[in-house]
Amino acid sequence: MRNYTAILMILSSFLTGNVAMSQQPIRAITTVEVADNGVEARQGAIDEVQRNVWRTKVTFRCEQMPLSEAMKQLAKRADCAIHIAWGKLVRADTLVSIDVRDVSLHSTLVMMLRPHQLAYIPAENEIVITDEKTAIDFVTTKYYDTTPLLPKGHGPNPGLGFIARLIEDVLDRYWPDLGLEGNGSVDGFRNTLIVRQRPEIQWEIDQLLAQLKTAKDLPDVPYSGMPLKVSQPINQVEAITDKLHSTRISGQMNSATCSEVMKKIEQTMSIPVCAINSSLERTPLLANEGKLSVHWDDCTVWQALDQFSSKYEAGWRIVDDRIEVTSATEANYSPVIRVYPVRDLIWYGMSLTRDTKRRATEITNHSLLFRSSSSVPPPSPDFVPDIPRLPNIHELEYEIFDLFPEEWDGPRRVEWFGEADCLVIATTLPWHEKIEAYLNRLRESRPTVNPDEFLTYLDKLEAEVITVTYQVREVNGEPELSPKILKNLANDLRSNIAPESWNENDALITTTNEKLLLRNRRDIILRSIEFLENTGGLREYVLP
Repeated sequence: MRNYTAILMILSSFLTGNVAMSQQPIRAITTVEVADNGVEARQGAIDEVQRNVWRTKVTFRCEQMPLSEAMKQLAKRADCAIHIAWGKLVRADTLVSIDVRDVSLHSTLVMMLRPHQLAYIPAENEIVITDEKTAIDFVTTKYYDTTPLLPKGHGPNPGLGFIARLIEDVLDRYWPDLGLEGNGSVDGFRNTLIVRQRPEIQWEIDQLLAQLKTAKDLPDVPYSGMPLKVSQPINQVEAITDKLHSTRISGQMNSATCSEVMKKIEQTMSIPVCAINSSLERTPLLANEGKLSVHWDDCTVWQALDQFSSKYEAGWRIVDDRIEVTSATEANYSPVIRVYPVRDLIWYGMSLTRDTKRRATEITNHSLLFRSSSSVPPPSPDFVPDIPRLPNIHELEYEIFDLFPEEWDGPRRVEWFGEADCLVIATTLPWHEKIEAYLNRLRESRPTVNPDEFLTYLDKLEAEVITVTYQVREVNGEPELSPKILKNLANDLRSNIAPESWNENDALITTTNEKLLLRNRRDIILRSIEFLENTGGLREYVLP
């Protein structure tokens, strides 16, 4: 067990550079044991309450019942403890209504409380009813060991920062008050992620890390490119989607309220339907309350919801085990996460070491070993083999982005995780179906590559001698670097990058008053470019 206070002190020392990194690797993804002195036990109790709220199903009905009485009856029905934090925003005269059958306790509480700007948070051994602002600010702290997702080795690893950014980029798809722009944070310490976030987002982070591990461990033969689903705490979205497409509805309503229309859909589907009035305030849906009309002629419930919401400039979405009628903007912004293994597309199914992949891909912002850039010479035409060009992962990302129309304003986060050769994509279910179909079409035309031939070609490319030249920048007509400084820079480069290779014959460094010329093996030239990348006073290298 680790003491919570001690961990924070070590973390503080690490961030200020006052502690050495551990060299002891951890072998499995897990939620790191956080503390003793009761902190770990308290967090475990809170987690268990939240899990029970998600998995407990209830059947409950009340009409304009005082909040205290409703919570008393609901607690008895769900066999749990519910405490009301009375205050300025949680009033004793609040009246609530609900009518659900076999619905999660979570959705039941959300539908009862949200119309009154109330919410719940899990506490130690009980559920606390509070105001929405307090609930939004509520976060838990989790520690995730990511060693299995990082390159093999001991001690601190720069890949941890990439995983942290990946989680931030993918999970920052929530509204600002719910996601990482609120009280949440993602930090790293050694090989451990420290995440402060709401319980439902913690759940998805845990699922995401598990699926990244699954993608990394996929065997090369047979390799599966099937997308890996990152489940949500109440994982009913796909089941409800199928039911919406298979269930049909007919009927006509005039001078109806939104509640009456939703009730009709609810009775047809046996799935709760609710409205988010705060998001519908500026839509004709609320402006025409009591004057709504619908006409459904043997259509699917999916089509019926589309017709109803679009007619009144609103939208709808599936959340957990319920359907919500809300604004069109909010409805579009309801993504799910998928992990797409694409090793077969990027590496043509070859099992390559991390070092080989590093050799074969981009190592600076300007050059690819297998592709001609604006400045580095392409491979010699004398030995271009019958090996297809390696795909650029960024091109694949851009192609997926291009699947979306320009006017699309919904979620479409696409992130590459090279250690597992996969894409992490957050978007809506219909777009996931299109992305999966697109990747499968690419697989149908995927060429095959012999690994031995590939490695032979890689060795040959790296050994090819090429030349690049740097030009000294000018400022107000004067060179920014003097000939002496330029010569010193050349000497530094010669001393730091493969010093034994510069033989002044077919591998040389030459300076003139305003130019620095490099000639060597391709792999050494690329290392030299990386060395000079942050050097001021030099223009981007150009072909001689």
